Amino acid sequence: MEDIFLSSDNFLPNVMEAKLKHSSIIGLRKSIESDFRNYITLNFYEIQADIRDVPFWYHKKKGFPKMTDWGVANFTVGGKGITIMTKFEICKNDPYRIIVPRKIECFVDDLNLEVKRSKYGILYSLGSSMINSRIRRQLIDNIRKSIFDTVDNVNEYLLRMRETYQDDVNFPWLKMISL
Repeated sequence: MEDIFLSSDNFLPNVMEAKLKHSSIIGLRKSIESDFRNYITLNFYEIQADIRDVPFWYHKKKGFPKMTDWGVANFTVGGKGITIMTKFEICKNDPYRIIVPRKIECFVDDLNLEVKRSKYGILYSLGSSMINSRIRRQLIDNIRKSIFDTVDNVNEYLLRMRETYQDDVNFPWLKMISL
């Protein structure tokens, strides 16, 4: 699945949940080191999506049946939609990352496929459950990969800010990041 356009008005979650958690282990003796951790949990529920007019081309050379086909597909994510559950840790000791993803899970509830302008429409309707499961898996993998890429971009931006303004007195909140 490449070059798919997702319209923004259809790809917004109905429910968003945000949690901030701080955990402290305080050593009361000099030999025991204290540990402080910050976690951010972001969950997105009921993302309904319409992915329309996706051109496809299929060419099978081996096995039975040998076939070539092309057409246009529409995907509809219904039911409870897409659920994305993420958990990040703010890491103070890592010089290369500030936000570390600890958990990224994605679920797709109901995925419907409609194939138009195809020579083998009946074949797609017979194998729709197998095709839907394959597309569902690819959709989940692509969502997880895009979240990882976004976190990497945010990390690069925060690291550049930390290096640029590390000694500046006007930005005391950056000293918290650079601990």
